[in-house]
Amino acid sequence: MTSADVTSELSALVKRTSWTKWNQLNNTEFNPDVFLNTPEMIKRAGYPAEAHVIMTEDGYLLTLHRIPGGNGSPPVLLLHGAFCSSAAWVILGKGKALGTIF
Repeated sequence: MTSADVTSELSALVKRTSWTKWNQLNNTEFNPDVFLNTPEMIKRAGYPAEAHVIMTEDGYLLTLHRIPGGNGSPPVLLLHGAFCSSAAWVILGKGKALGTIF
């Protein structure tokens, strides 16, 4: 099952629940993008995305997300804080998030 299928099913489920009534009362919309992971958010913004899993010396697995730049562009390393994720650098979207600006 692809992420698009999951998003579609979740969207249909939410529409069948009380969310719809709450939505109508508060004039809000359900955003299916909340179910995307970091590489999917990057791709949705129109950029290529890579995910690399690296094992530290003590056996801890780290997942690094990369947006490849153009030739000659300097590398930029963004580190999120404690209790955050790499999504913090791309969640605002194209042209607003630091991950897409740099």
